[in-house]
Amino acid sequence: MADITVGSRIICEGNYGTVRYLGEVPPTKGQWFGVEWDDPSRGKHDGAHEGVRYFHCRHPTGGSFVRAKKVDPERQTCYEALKDKYGLASDGDTGVNEEDLYVIGRSAKKVMVEMVGAEKVSKQQSHEKLIEVDLRDHKIVSAGPVGILQTTAPSKVLSTAV
Repeated sequence: MADITVGSRIICEGNYGTVRYLGEVPPTKGQWFGVEWDDPSRGKHDGAHEGVRYFHCRHPTGGSFVRAKKVDPERQTCYEALKDKYGLASDGDTGVNEEDLYVIGRSAKKVMVEMVGAEKVSKQQSHEKLIEVDLRDHKIVSAGPVGILQTTAPSKVLSTAV
């Protein structure tokens, strides 16, 4: 969780939010994330605790404090999700996950399956050929590096709705 800083997007128990504070909240010990939730009904306060203001929220019940262990470690950028699901033509493995190319044989050992024409199918399914992509079920917290989506997928309509 070292990559999480103030301003980072996080997911906690399926809820998305933005870290507004990182530090201790006396009288408790240890590190806390002060989070402003996308859905204010998930929160409990506005960033103040026992009379001390730690951060500000747009909604009076839009914030709460969470421990690092509650934050979902599986988060990715939209660019990473696009690359994971559809690959990049320059990789040569667009849309093909090598872990999916195995079956369990009779002796309970993993046996690799040869995919005839996999490279041709991969190129047809690469994000460069797709008109629309679906990134549901990817835990997206940001677009990625500035400008990366515009250069990688300039004409795509991205769906991240659940």
